[in-house]
Amino acid sequence: MLYLVLGSALAFVGVAFVLLTMVVGIALAITFFGLAILALSVRSARGLGHLNREMARSLIGERIEAPDPFQSRKGFLGWLQAALRDRTGWRSVAYLVTKAPLAVVGIYAALSLWLDAFICFKGFVQGQQPRLPFGIVHVFIHIGFSSDGSWGTASRISTLLLGFVLLLVAPWAVRLAVFVDRLLMRALLSPDATTARLRSLEHARTVTVDDSVATLRRIERDLHDGTQAQLVALAMRLGLAKEELALPKKKLDLDQVRALVEMAHTETKEIIVELRDLTRGIHPPALDVGESPRVP
Repeated sequence: MLYLVLGSALAFVGVAFVLLTMVVGIALAITFFGLAILALSVRSARGLGHLNREMARSLIGERIEAPDPFQSRKGFLGWLQAALRDRTGWRSVAYLVTKAPLAVVGIYAALSLWLDAFICFKGFVQGQQPRLPFGIVHVFIHIGFSSDGSWGTASRISTLLLGFVLLLVAPWAVRLAVFVDRLLMRALLSPDATTARLRSLEHARTVTVDDSVATLRRIERDLHDGTQAQLVALAMRLGLAKEELALPKKKLDLDQVRALVEMAHTETKEIIVELRDLTRGIHPPALDVGESPRVP
């Protein structure tokens, strides 16, 4: 009920200000002064929309995602053009104009139901037939407690039961008004479909870039910690084999050279396998025209 009262008061003040400035701005639209008033009205509606979102978050726990901030352009004419084309501002104007009659209906329904319930209880206690002069029950339902106008035990019991029913229904009238207000806020005060789509694409792009950077960092770390060390060992073995081959034939040990070359060949194949494991998932366009070579 507190949200309904405070939200309704804010809606009444907001719609009165927006409509007044809109009327004045349209009347003076042939001048820059009138256009400036219209732009101020739209910008004020955006601010009131922010207040409504914060009030809904604080009082009823409804978290409405905020739209993108207002992006002004350079100079007065740039600001004027940006304000008049602000979709969020115009959506906020539509929300205020729609919420005002909703608030009136919601408050009238809730207060009239509580008042009718109080009148029914009062009539039961005093033993007098209650009169519901202006409540929602009187408007939509014609209540006759007895067919001949008399006031007896059955009428008193029906009056008491009606009071309890109205007392139970009154909070649901408030909940219904707040529920409809939630739908309006989600439709008009949240980012529109285009903005939401752009945000989704930006988020997907950010996630993709972060994943790519993490993958590159992992590959760099694995290359540095594993493959690079194996390449250093391979170079050392080939260097030893080269030194052995540089010795005179009498001192040349072919078995040792053969063993070094065999170990270097084995390490080369292991390095190639490890490189393939590291780069798995990376699909260069060059692979579309053929397969990677195989080491015999």
